[in-house]
Amino acid sequence: MKGVFLSVCTFFITGCIFGQAQKGSVKYQNSELPAAVIVLPYSPDFVSEGMIDYFNKKGKTKENDLKGFITFRNVKLLESDSNNADLYFKIEQESRRERGTSIISLLLSKPKNGDMTGIGTQSLTMDQAKTWLNNLARAMQAYSLELKIRNQNDVVIKAETKLNNLTDYEVNMERKRLDLEKKIQENKQEQQVQMTEIENQKQKLSALISQRK
Repeated sequence: MKGVFLSVCTFFITGCIFGQAQKGSVKYQNSELPAAVIVLPYSPDFVSEGMIDYFNKKGKTKENDLKGFITFRNVKLLESDSNNADLYFKIEQESRRERGTSIISLLLSKPKNGDMTGIGTQSLTMDQAKTWLNNLARAMQAYSLELKIRNQNDVVIKAETKLNNLTDYEVNMERKRLDLEKKIQENKQEQQVQMTEIENQKQKLSALISQRK
């Protein structure tokens, strides 16, 4: 089986605006399948993770029954529409130099089962597919923001933990300082007692020496 790859003309790729869905196509084997396409300023891995998170919140899990595509089954097309459809997404890195940019395509239909060169029944209109991708772009932006908030919160927690550790260390050192000062004072008092004892013993020694004949 030949590989699956995105087929979009160079003019379209260079002219596409970040976060705005456009009309395009995906080449699957010998067929050009109509698709809506969007370019997002995120890596393919990030888009894949964000997409899975987005659909999980809708109670949908990904499947990979069509090679090279991420599938989400029986998805409500629009909030105002009662119709459902299977959504087939293709996520690719835009170029070797643009590793942080992805091209996401959404098929309007899936190849027929048992006839991989034929075109299946259309599930989405181009406008519906564009709307889905535009909504997905906003979801990716929200997902990116939530990750940044989560990461920044982790940074704040780490900084607060370090401050608490430093504060605890200061309290511990202060306790040790007070204990040390107490011991120093006790030592000085003991020195005074010992000096007095030495003086007494010297006087006794002098008294003994004076008794010599």
